[in-house]
Amino acid sequence: MIQIIIFFFLTVLSVAVLIRIFILLAYCVIARIRKKRNEKKFISLKKTVIFFIITVILNAGLITISQLAAFTPRIVDKNGNMPENSISKLIKLDLNGRKQWISIRG
Repeated sequence: MIQIIIFFFLTVLSVAVLIRIFILLAYCVIARIRKKRNEKKFISLKKTVIFFIITVILNAGLITISQLAAFTPRIVDKNGNMPENSISKLIKLDLNGRKQWISIRG
């Protein structure tokens, strides 16, 4: 659950930073056309781009970790024992050239 919250937070943050990048980029382009170079805005644009790259890398890392740690828990009864004929598997298949995961539980 915490991974979903962090993923959602990083995604929203990335979108907000991307919007800021577009605004700063438009400001810098307009300032360049008017031949008025504002170094503070240009430095702010560089820092914002670096921050955006960091958030995207963190989000990609979180997705990678969640996919590498994927599993299906074993089935237990109310006493904590595994029933005799229970099935609990996570199987990786290739369907139409794409990797797919199938969870079988019963």
